[in-house]
Amino acid sequence: MKKALRIALLIVCVIAACFFILAGLSVFFEDKIKSVVVTEINKSLSTPVAVGEINFSVIRHFPYASLQFKNIEARGNSVQNNKQPLLKAEKFDLLFNLFSVFYESYELKKILVENASLTIVTDKNGNENFDVFKKREQGSKKANASFEKCDLKNVNVLLQDDKNHLVIDAYIDKATLAGHFADDKFTLSAKGELLSKELSYDDIHYLKNKRTSVDAALEIDNKNKYYSFNQSRIKIASLDLFLSGFVENKNDSRVDIKVSSKQAKANELLSTLPASWIAPKLLEYNYSGNVFFEASVKGIAAVKTPPLIEVRFGTQGTDIIPDKESYALKRVSLNGYYTNRKSVKNPVSFLSLKEIKATLEGRPVKASIELENLKNPWVNIAIDGDAGLAGLSRYFPTEFTEQPKGNISFHGTIKGKADKKETYRSSGKMTFTGIGFKVKNRPLMVKEVSGILNLDNNQVNIQNIKGFAGQSDFVLNAQLVNFYGYLFTQGQALSIKGDLQSQMINISEFLQTESKKSDSTGRVDFPADITLNLNVHAVKATYHLFKVANLKGNISLVNKILSTNSLTFNAVAGNFSLQGSINANQKDSLLITYHASLSSINIQKLFAEMGNFGQQTLTDKNLRGNVTADIDFASVWSKTMNVNTNRIFVSSNITIDH
Repeated sequence: MKKALRIALLIVCVIAACFFILAGLSVFFEDKIKSVVVTEINKSLSTPVAVGEINFSVIRHFPYASLQFKNIEARGNSVQNNKQPLLKAEKFDLLFNLFSVFYESYELKKILVENASLTIVTDKNGNENFDVFKKREQGSKKANASFEKCDLKNVNVLLQDDKNHLVIDAYIDKATLAGHFADDKFTLSAKGELLSKELSYDDIHYLKNKRTSVDAALEIDNKNKYYSFNQSRIKIASLDLFLSGFVENKNDSRVDIKVSSKQAKANELLSTLPASWIAPKLLEYNYSGNVFFEASVKGIAAVKTPPLIEVRFGTQGTDIIPDKESYALKRVSLNGYYTNRKSVKNPVSFLSLKEIKATLEGRPVKASIELENLKNPWVNIAIDGDAGLAGLSRYFPTEFTEQPKGNISFHGTIKGKADKKETYRSSGKMTFTGIGFKVKNRPLMVKEVSGILNLDNNQVNIQNIKGFAGQSDFVLNAQLVNFYGYLFTQGQALSIKGDLQSQMINISEFLQTESKKSDSTGRVDFPADITLNLNVHAVKATYHLFKVANLKGNISLVNKILSTNSLTFNAVAGNFSLQGSINANQKDSLLITYHASLSSINIQKLFAEMGNFGQQTLTDKNLRGNVTADIDFASVWSKTMNVNTNRIFVSSNITIDH
């Protein structure tokens, strides 16, 4: 027992002795090592370095001797539009071979950087803030910088190259760089976990806030400025990418790099693409299936002639599922191609999706998509397929209708600027069967619509469109001018010109808007963004209780003024001919002005069916007989069809027969 106690005590004494020896060495060598290293740093750098505190220790990172710089700041060279220091670090440790300290060779083995920011900037003129190293004088005494490892922890790295329009912004959680850094030729191993906050090239933004891991091997030849990738892997979220190729940086920067992924997940690949290329809603869908992905960067890296970037990708049998499985795009296949330089004569970015095939609700769909100049994309889409309107609405949410149903067959193209839908132009044919929808902000339900739309740039030619709108039926042949401008740009008008035939039209349903307050007659108002010129023939028509037959004539709508031109019809046992207008420009009133020719009108029926024109002084109960008259009539009504009795003006020539 006593022997064991003596051995334990001896061990403690040895450890204590070693500790005191190491502490003594720290004190003994501290000033000398500080002097050598600081002198060496000052000789090596052309810009000042500010240090809050310098501590030497042979205990802190035993078995290494370490020189720790606290709150270090290296300004770097001054460049245009940059006020950030090149390096700012809370802790910067240099670790030396412990025994080299005794021989004054100071073999640097490892560097530790913690809680730091590194800002590397190249301005538009090519000036660099990081070109801070002086050329070393021959025969000068130096620390041996043959270090083999660099550990980074909590380091933000910003590379901003204004000359080549490149930005890399990343936050390194932890990373290790290993290699014989002092050799002219060595293999650099890089492993780490980081957050890619932004990667942009030529003002196109990639990899926004993506968790990334790196496991790369880089062959470095400093003498020939040649750097090649070997067995390198980058993982962005769950997207595995493999790198190969080289960078040569002699007179010009020449690159030849390939990136590939054989089984990437579709949603992960989409999430790495610039937001301007795809609709944000696409990222909310569920995807099943994998895509292949191959990219290359090749050529001279210069401002006027950037390297050629080409990306080829595709998929077979992927399902794209929105909110319901029944509306999924099934068995999607496509071949895609992207380049930053479409051609020598047209050096803009270009994205092409060819041979797109899928099924939607069991029916085949074919398409191709081209995007040119992705900073301000011009889109060219060709579609050949049949689909249900409800299914399509899951992918392209309608902005003007509700409760869609029915089938659409489309064979044609759509072109325009992707972010400016009013520039869209189309060609081709669209066929409708069984279409139904509700117009937003109006109670009107449209149903059982069939017919053909011929698309001609911004104009739509309606060919024999048949259907029902509320209680009304219609057969319409017309031209819709400024179709896309009206749909997608507030304040632009839609012009409709054509012929309308109907067995029955309920006029009051077309004039109603949804309102919190209800009334017996409904509210009359006209849209300000629609102009209308229609030749009309209806076998029957109604306006509340007023019923007409054999309605013929022309109806126009311009600036919220509805005009009837040579409108004739039979009603209340007689004949009418109307020429006039209803002006709805005022907020709460209608100005009605008309010239009417009446022949053998049953005056009692007229007052009864028109609700006594909103007054109770002279009603259908007080009137008998048939009227033949020429009347000029002007009056002011509320939009709920109550007449202002103080503002009725009539000039007439009337004959009443009993």
